[in-house]
Amino acid sequence: MHFRRLAVVDLDPRSDQPYDSPKRGVLVYNGEIYNAAHLREVLRKRHVTFTTQGDTEVLYELLLQPDAPRLLDQVDGMFAFALLLPDGELRYGRDRLGVKPLYTAGRMVALASEIEPLRTAGLTGDADPVAVAQGAMFLWTPPPRTGWQRVRAVPARTVLSRRAPGYDAASPW
Repeated sequence: MHFRRLAVVDLDPRSDQPYDSPKRGVLVYNGEIYNAAHLREVLRKRHVTFTTQGDTEVLYELLLQPDAPRLLDQVDGMFAFALLLPDGELRYGRDRLGVKPLYTAGRMVALASEIEPLRTAGLTGDADPVAVAQGAMFLWTPPPRTGWQRVRAVPARTVLSRRAPGYDAASPW
């Protein structure tokens, strides 16, 4: 996982990303949780301990809860995240309004504020002719279209999950 962080609110280097615990998972996250203090107290009542004062750790701990989808409904903020669990499961999603972008490109999941990094990595196709027509007619392209082939926006208020493909260790290339 790769992440470039612009720290504005939580400047503590312990909140740098990827935020991880080798036995629990790795999180990259873009955004801000406005009610992090309240959610921290909700999680403390569940005997969760914290090592930072940042919202990154609050989101991380919230996503590891068995009822994480229900807890996400309580989050007030704008965010997009990708959480890679030790078993290879990747969970990713966006806030209720979809303020922070999260794009998928083919089989890859990318968290970016622009599509240009996906283009640079060769993950996009050509311009999407349907999106171009929508933009010309309506001055808007409705999600999940983005304007590029093979690139889709993850819908707002969504948490998705993918598992890495399994490989037989005894199989030759």
